[in-house]
Amino acid sequence: TGLYANSNGLESVFQNNKKITDLEVGKIIESQLKQQIGPADLVIMENALRLASTMEFDKISELDMKANSMKNIKEVREASRRSGIQMARCVREFVKDEILEEYLRSHRKGVVSGTYPVSFGLCANALGIDPQKAGLMFLYGFTVSAVGAASRMGITQHHQAQKIIHDLK
Repeated sequence: TGLYANSNGLESVFQNNKKITDLEVGKIIESQLKQQIGPADLVIMENALRLASTMEFDKISELDMKANSMKNIKEVREASRRSGIQMARCVREFVKDEILEEYLRSHRKGVVSGTYPVSFGLCANALGIDPQKAGLMFLYGFTVSAVGAASRMGITQHHQAQKIIHDLK
C-alpha cells in the first residue's frame, strides 16, 4: 500500500549526512512506537475496528478527521492518507463490506481523508481479524516499514535490521 516507502523520519537523518548506528535506528523506532504509534495511531486503529463492527459510520468519519488533524507534518499526513486509502481499495477488491464501501464513497466525496490507522481498522474488521491480532499486525507493519527504509538507505545491514525487529518484539 505504499507504507514500505515511508521512512518515518530516517530519510531526513540520512539526507543530512548524519551518521547513525543500527542501535540508534532501533531507539528511534522504539521511541516512535512508544510516543506516537502506540498511544495514538494504534488506539485510533482499534477504535476504527470497534466502530466498524458496530456499524457506527458517523463516529468513524469523526475519528478519521481527528486522526488526520493529528498528523502535523504535511508529508506524514499525506503518506498516511495515501497508504490508508490504497489499503482500503485493495481489501475492497476481495472482501465486500458495507462500512468499507461507505468509507471509500465518503473519501471520493472528500468527506473522509482515508488515514492509515482508520483504514487499517476498517480493513481488519472487514477481514474478520480480532483487535489483538490487528494491533500486533499494525505495530509489526510500522516496525518493518521503518527498518526496511533504514536498510534501503544503507543505514543498516540485513542482519542488523532483523535484530532490530527481534529486539522490538
